[in-house]
Amino acid sequence: MEPPSGAENRYDAAVIGSGISGLAAAVFLAKAGKKVAVFEQAPITGGLLQSFSRNGAIFDTGAHYIGAMEPGQSLWKYFNYLDVADSFDLERLDPSGYDLYKFPDYDFRIPSGYDGLTEALISACHDDNPRVIREIINKIKDFCRLAHLDNPDSDFIRANLPFAGKSSLQALREWGATPVLCRNLLANSPLYGVSPTRCPFYIFALTLDGYTAGAWRFAGGSGKLAAALTDSLQRRGGEIYTKTRVDKIFSENRTASGIGLTNGKKIRSDFIISTAHPKTLCGLSIKGFSDSYKERITNLEDTPGVFSLYLQLNPSIMTANYNTHLYMEHDSSSIYDADRTEPSYIFYSISAGNNGNTLLQAMSFMPMQVVMPWEHTASGKRGEDYLKMKQQWEEKIISCIEKHVPGLKKAILHKNSATPLTFRDYTGSWNGSAYGIAKTIEQEGPRGIYHRSRIKNLLFAGQSAFMPGLYGSVISAVIAAGEILGLADLVNRINMES
Repeated sequence: MEPPSGAENRYDAAVIGSGISGLAAAVFLAKAGKKVAVFEQAPITGGLLQSFSRNGAIFDTGAHYIGAMEPGQSLWKYFNYLDVADSFDLERLDPSGYDLYKFPDYDFRIPSGYDGLTEALISACHDDNPRVIREIINKIKDFCRLAHLDNPDSDFIRANLPFAGKSSLQALREWGATPVLCRNLLANSPLYGVSPTRCPFYIFALTLDGYTAGAWRFAGGSGKLAAALTDSLQRRGGEIYTKTRVDKIFSENRTASGIGLTNGKKIRSDFIISTAHPKTLCGLSIKGFSDSYKERITNLEDTPGVFSLYLQLNPSIMTANYNTHLYMEHDSSSIYDADRTEPSYIFYSISAGNNGNTLLQAMSFMPMQVVMPWEHTASGKRGEDYLKMKQQWEEKIISCIEKHVPGLKKAILHKNSATPLTFRDYTGSWNGSAYGIAKTIEQEGPRGIYHRSRIKNLLFAGQSAFMPGLYGSVISAVIAAGEILGLADLVNRINMES
């Protein structure tokens, strides 16, 4: 389907990118009666929500588990308003321990619910005063209660003010947490790709809060959510154009006025919401961005990429209703060292496949330098050395996991893997970055990326705009759409429908 020409190609909002933030923002606007079009360079919608099939089994690209999906909880409210809450299948992870952290000399399982989390921490952190642990958990709860956008009394700026410039680790230490308590609480940092020594407190706290409300994994693929959002948009008259690349941003008097496509067409629009990586956006022809502004964005640090492993196993390997995080060292900050050339942390989950086999999906951070020799090659044409490097990483990860899953190697039926270059080529992420711009304390404040750009009515959404992960992407969509509709009014409508 080609974008229209002439008077019909004028929109209230043009959205660049059809990941969850782009689709959600478009539905929010279409539901309010706005004329919206989404422009996606890939053949299908979804971005990191995409699922893919190998040897009859369905795997997820980037969305592996989510939180706060009980009716009335924050993420459920947004999906309910988007009319997709009942359109995809979820499997609840074990409330008594949805994440298992395996450190070199001990394990810690993190349960759902703040009461359960508090008691688990008291049992595991023998050198911490139970009173201090309870006080810390209450402070996290109080912060999240005030920071959550869907809370009628929400005031994120006021909630975050005491933590400005502080890392999550610094905040916990100032509250009296011992190293073990800090390690157990901050072991969720791979979910947002920033070391606890540099991560703003709000990202750690809101991530913990979401999963503490309840953790769920997609059953049958996260692609169902992408399909449901696409359908919800089209039912409201929203338009989606795939295989359509944007190469220009037009503005008049420093106000966005439209986009240009590589086929030469100009699309006029009162607002533009870009969910592309900000560095990708700066690479377009843009009238209104100064060279210094482009340079500042281009020089921002990104989160690391990941090496992903997808295994089909015979049913002799039992499924596990929780995720496992393997730490090779006690210092969780060390997994972000850019000079590491082998896995130092591994996330894996074992679930029932749609084809009767057991599926194991594993991920480990992979510095871009590992794949730099093949930076300018295309997928499927990277040569034998690239395949050899992938095989070495596969074997290392499998060997590490087999120490905890006996018989793993013999149970493997099919094996596939992906590097940061794979994610770059198929999802458009900058250098395969897992979570976009790194939300570090150094890149907050005036240096940060938020929903407004230097051009009026050109808005950012996506992982780089607010916070990483699926939840952060949805919140960024609410904020971007709220800039057009009125944020308080949009949030009020969301709450009224829930």
